[in-house]
Amino acid sequence: MNALDDFNARLEATIGPMDFLKSNQIDPKKYFLIDVRNGPALVRSLTIKDANVIPEQE
Repeated sequence: MNALDDFNARLEATIGPMDFLKSNQIDPKKYFLIDVRNGPALVRSLTIKDANVIPEQE
């Protein structure tokens, strides 16, 4: 897979927050939400409902 194919595959697998919320109301099992935020402890301590937290370095 070349870089452009990889980029396009990532775009297909990524949706925005509002699209996720809308889709999650219709079909909660359609997407798997991953939270990979890092930064200050305050940011990391806040959780996103139903998100699976994976530290960015992992």
